[in-house]
Amino acid sequence: MSNTGFKIQSGTNESDNLYHIKLEGDIAVKEIINLKHALESLNPDGSNVVIDLRNIDSYDLTSIQVLYSYRKKLADMGQSLLINCDDEIYVVDLMCNTGFGDMINIRQ
Repeated sequence: MSNTGFKIQSGTNESDNLYHIKLEGDIAVKEIINLKHALESLNPDGSNVVIDLRNIDSYDLTSIQVLYSYRKKLADMGQSLLINCDDEIYVVDLMCNTGFGDMINIRQ
């Protein structure tokens, strides 16, 4: 799926049985509605979900809140969400200082 400011790729990885979502581009406030609709349109089919943010150019607290909301939706269905991000201090600080630190897995 491709939107104005970001691209999203998704699918189940047979080797780890997780549903992987890869986001690229801009998911900051101007793309928030598109991001929300894109996530809602995916069907992880009971699998736990991993979102890869390592190729994101721009995001902010609003986009992190949308990801948190998606995590709550998955939790209601008995699924979990893990976010892979790089080790940039801004990313880690933003997520940890806003209460979302338990959602991240730092990858280099």
